[in-house]
Amino acid sequence: MRRIWRMCRSGWGKVAPLSLSPVRRNNEWCTTYVRSTLSRGRRMGLTLPLSSNDVESELSYAYLHAIAAAADCGCTVAGRIPDGMGVDAWIHVGDHFPALGYRKFTIEVQLKATATPMTLVRNRFAYSIPIEQYDKLRMTGGESTTLLVVLQLPALRAAWCRSSPRSLAIQQAAYWLSLYGAPDSPNTTTQTVYIPKSNRFTPEGLKALFPTIVGGGKIHYVP
Repeated sequence: MRRIWRMCRSGWGKVAPLSLSPVRRNNEWCTTYVRSTLSRGRRMGLTLPLSSNDVESELSYAYLHAIAAAADCGCTVAGRIPDGMGVDAWIHVGDHFPALGYRKFTIEVQLKATATPMTLVRNRFAYSIPIEQYDKLRMTGGESTTLLVVLQLPALRAAWCRSSPRSLAIQQAAYWLSLYGAPDSPNTTTQTVYIPKSNRFTPEGLKALFPTIVGGGKIHYVP
């Protein structure tokens, strides 16, 4: 849909597989045109292919759901407004963990995915995020724990997800990071953060965070 919108705004004529007539550069008109075009395409049985960024995003959500489920937790995808607040999803920890005193709590998650190999610096992965998200993720004073989870995918798109009669696998791994208490940045566009290689996002790794969170502790960022 974003691709059609760009074509619409620029006045281009065609987007495969749907044929578009030249359009006026009016936002309201473009919105109506895009919606009607997509609706017509669905009725014709046509679909627009997902971009690489869209596929990366969908796989990151699938990965998060799988890890949460394997850790006996629920997972809910956030909508547009929470996403603007730096939250893409929530992990819900139920009251079936006796060691936690049967307390329920929620972990906020900001999801990222990349097929570009992250640089390993002193056993930590360097990863850049928009400065607006960095400032939201480093905030202190809130009660919720927020994790940045980055899914590292293979460089080759065809290798991102593999299936066989015995398994369905999203290739490579995801890593988590808490930016709680991270320092202010003078940057205006992006900020590089460093994710310990040991912070692999697994069911066991997720459960290992529970005692700290339920005890009221904070997972501080180490620059």
